[in-house]
Amino acid sequence: MILPSVGISPKRHVPALYIGKRGLFPHEYLRIAWQMRDWNLERQGTDSYLARHGNDSLVLNEARMTSVICEWSQWQNYYLPQFNLRGKTVLDIGAGCGETAYFYFQNGAANVIAIEMDPSEVELLKRNAELNGWNSNGRIIKIIPRAFELDDIRREKFDFVKIDIEGGEAELLKLNRIDFPLIMEVHGEELRDRLTKKFGLAVLLKAIPLEDVWLLGNRVVAQSSSRSNQIA
Repeated sequence: MILPSVGISPKRHVPALYIGKRGLFPHEYLRIAWQMRDWNLERQGTDSYLARHGNDSLVLNEARMTSVICEWSQWQNYYLPQFNLRGKTVLDIGAGCGETAYFYFQNGAANVIAIEMDPSEVELLKRNAELNGWNSNGRIIKIIPRAFELDDIRREKFDFVKIDIEGGEAELLKLNRIDFPLIMEVHGEELRDRLTKKFGLAVLLKAIPLEDVWLLGNRVVAQSSSRSNQIA
């Protein structure tokens, strides 16, 4: 059982339940607690948790633990493309501690290219790769320990892109077009509107109910094999 704390939402000034620093309405907490009933969570330090799921384990900091607990069902509904990922490559921009790499491996991906700039999260990402044997049994992870660069889209071969870089997604506005399948977390209505208008992306949902965070995506069909994408 994942027990929440009780607080007041700083934006809406109403009582809310909190998992980590994520505020939830009571009905949202109940839904999450039911959906995550097969996960076990242990605190290992002031900012370290061990999350067990089936035969797998992830070491996460508090922020990433919160994302996994609160967003796992959202990932199942929105973080997958319209094609089967089996044997495919995912470019994971803002990979954190490896929680979305784990999600994509669970859904059949053969390769994950994980870009993460936070050194402490990179260390946990490497630890989780070793803990779960991600460079064996047909699963390969490539870790790029730095900030995302637009040239990564040209350099890397991939079938699907996931982006969650806390406002850094504004860099994509320098592109002339987006012609690859992606899911992207966007911070702020102004940036959301600029990205949807320029690239024809769809607003899928408000990702965090008590915050101004949105999920955008598209319906581009994948090529038959991984490809290198040219920046226009």
